[in-house]
Amino acid sequence: MIGKEKAILDLFERETSLTKKEIETKTDIKGSTLNNILKKLVESSYLQRLGKARATYYQRVYHGQFSYKNITVIKEGVVVGELSFGDGKYYFRYNTSYRGKELIGLKNDGKVLESSKLFNIFENLIPESHRREKHIDIEKYEDIADALVLLTNTHGSYEFVYTYELYKYKKPKALSPNWITVKQKVLEHYQYPNILNYHLDIDEEILEDKSKYDYSSLSGYQNKIDVALNHENKSVSVDTKNAHYLLKPFNKNIGLYFGDKKSYYPLVSVNEHLFMSFAKNELGFDVPYSALIYHNNQFHYIVKRFDRYEEFRYEQYDFGQFLNIPSVQKYSPSSEMVFHKAKEVLYDQNSKMELLKFYFYSFIIQHSDLHVKNLAAFNVGKDRYIFAPLYDVISIGVIKGKDVDDLALPIQRVHKTQRSKFTLDDFIYLADILELNKLQTKKELRKLLVTFIEKFPSYIDKTKLLLEIDPLAISKNRTKTTNLILKLQNFYNERLIALKKYGFFDNLEIKL
Repeated sequence: MIGKEKAILDLFERETSLTKKEIETKTDIKGSTLNNILKKLVESSYLQRLGKARATYYQRVYHGQFSYKNITVIKEGVVVGELSFGDGKYYFRYNTSYRGKELIGLKNDGKVLESSKLFNIFENLIPESHRREKHIDIEKYEDIADALVLLTNTHGSYEFVYTYELYKYKKPKALSPNWITVKQKVLEHYQYPNILNYHLDIDEEILEDKSKYDYSSLSGYQNKIDVALNHENKSVSVDTKNAHYLLKPFNKNIGLYFGDKKSYYPLVSVNEHLFMSFAKNELGFDVPYSALIYHNNQFHYIVKRFDRYEEFRYEQYDFGQFLNIPSVQKYSPSSEMVFHKAKEVLYDQNSKMELLKFYFYSFIIQHSDLHVKNLAAFNVGKDRYIFAPLYDVISIGVIKGKDVDDLALPIQRVHKTQRSKFTLDDFIYLADILELNKLQTKKELRKLLVTFIEKFPSYIDKTKLLLEIDPLAISKNRTKTTNLILKLQNFYNERLIALKKYGFFDNLEIKL
């Protein structure tokens, strides 16, 4: 069946009946071409023609077949293939003209691929939990796959269009410039703390996650809003089409004290801005621009997209996609699984060292929410993947004290479930998986730890500047409070004691 015939039949998967004029408007197929196709489809018993004269309309005929929906999958402006679904199963077929690399988990051998669940490479793009529910309006959409067409600005370079609407898709006018050449423009420079005195021109219902719609296509659980910054009038507004910035608003459901300390995450915005900034400005990681906005007596966090430049989208995959696992299993893999996959994916030793250093930094700051969807690789051209710029970096240790895991994913060198109390040998073990030089590894880890020891106190002092705006109060219980400055000081002192106890000072020849 030719493409235009198929586009018309796909249209009927969404519409019960259609007039010729409606088909023309929705498919942009016109004149004698449309007349001939409709005649052929009626003669072949795919459609039936009903009514007379101006009241003529068409309906789909199924002959006992199940009604499928079809979504065209596009990557960097190129049609990769088609996803079909509708009977509790999912099917994917590559476009016969596609010559690019196989999608992760989807073998390109000319056969139609079948699954009882949505393919993991696509499922991982859809927001999680209550945000996923918002992306599936039960009045219009019936399947999780329907959410894909609503991901207008998901991470990386994927786009999804119902096949019958493919005529509306506008291919990029030019090839994307090499990301390395525009990296500094994309990531930008700033100093901590970076406070934007901008007006937050967003409804409170959206900020408080009470709207029935979701305002970001990025995956994850936390409320996110795609936004645009207007530097002329100093405002921030919703932009769900091609936003280059992401707002993580204060969420009182996890940011206030309700008697359950396990779900209490105060001042997360300041926390993320602090540890992202330290990684960028002191440790030299690739980290995008971020800032804080103070609105309604709360800090909100804003961060720039690093997979966007002007109108261009760059290919990126998180390690949930690389490992071909569903998003609900993002805490399930071991660190070894991540590092073995990274050895396959990352194309140079420098990028592999960056991954190891970030893992070590995460251990130092007790970033115990570092799951596989918070690690990614970035295609800088010709299927050469580097370790992606950092995102979603917070210290759970600052929030909850010393009784937390140091990492979210276990390092199984000694114990299968070990997530804390690591030694230098554990990180050398991960370095060995990546085939990194041992002496160079120790040199890089020593440099990182020394920088943390020497420079982090200055970031505590810089955070005090925020006291001019907000008391940074944190509830200890229903009647007692502390503040973020004291929490940071306690965290820093406790981490030095722990790191010394675990032997890092002796093994890396560090003297206080």
